Amino acid sequence: MNKYLLPIIILIASIGTSIYSSAQNYPAKSVKVIVPYPPGGGTDVIARVLTTQLSVTSGQTFFIDNRAGGDATIGAAIAAKSQNDGYTLLAVSGVPYVLNQIIYSKLPYNIIEDFEPVSLFASGPLILVVNPNVPVNTASEFIEYARLNQGKLNYAGSDQFTYLTMEMILLATNTKITHVPYKGVGPSLNDVVGGHIPVMLSSLAPAIPFINGKRLKALAVTSKQRSQSLPDVPTINESIIPDYEVTAWYGLFAPKGTSKKIINTLSDSINKTNETAEVKKSLTILGTDIVKSTPDEFKHFLKVELDKWGKVAKDTNIVIQ
Repeated sequence: MNKYLLPIIILIASIGTSIYSSAQNYPAKSVKVIVPYPPGGGTDVIARVLTTQLSVTSGQTFFIDNRAGGDATIGAAIAAKSQNDGYTLLAVSGVPYVLNQIIYSKLPYNIIEDFEPVSLFASGPLILVVNPNVPVNTASEFIEYARLNQGKLNYAGSDQFTYLTMEMILLATNTKITHVPYKGVGPSLNDVVGGHIPVMLSSLAPAIPFINGKRLKALAVTSKQRSQSLPDVPTINESIIPDYEVTAWYGLFAPKGTSKKIINTLSDSINKTNETAEVKKSLTILGTDIVKSTPDEFKHFLKVELDKWGKVAKDTNIVIQ
């Protein structure tokens, strides 16, 4: 054998053995989970339930790193450029993540080409909420109130998902309200609670404490069925728009090139974690359903979501930026 070839073969073999060993022992240190939203939003709250239990079951710390801004594109871009060793992950509210790929023509990443889908882990509805001083108690009363105050009301939009979903409601009910963009659910909820803006669509998890504390009035949820956490709150479908249904989903991604062994280990860990009594109880309180998937199932689901929301964006004439 060529005397120069043998060292190269040994080097390649040692690298392969090192990668395999690293995957076998994963996780061997703390794992950072980037959430591209401020603290207090739905993705942040739900991801903390997941990471807390993953820390318990794995024996290593899974911690949240909030990187808000740019309609959740800043945190996603950071994750896409991170080392693909399984120690930096991305937790997203899925529909905004998909919509950004559709709406922005020049993203610094591509959700198909730059990420490995790991697992879905939860889903839940959005909820229409108003400040308690708004003189309405139902979704139909709110639509009538908005029509009587045409052009005078604003609504808070925390991302492209809540914006587009609210626009779908307004279009279907022939109502006009001005959109005010926010950098996440937490800041927008605080302004609705404070009376600075009257209404918004929020993910359910961060809104529930305000609703239970009588600091927000819940008018309707966007799911087909009522939420088990708020059984007295009707659906949009039963109150103002027949056959209406929109739900949020939450998923975990890794940078492209992360080993399949690590991806599968993470996916299995998430699915097992979602079986624990602690996670089930926490997600139920937050009005969120547990979702399980394999990486391949998640990859297929992601492509279906891209097609579905691409059609919605086209039908509502949303502006490509």
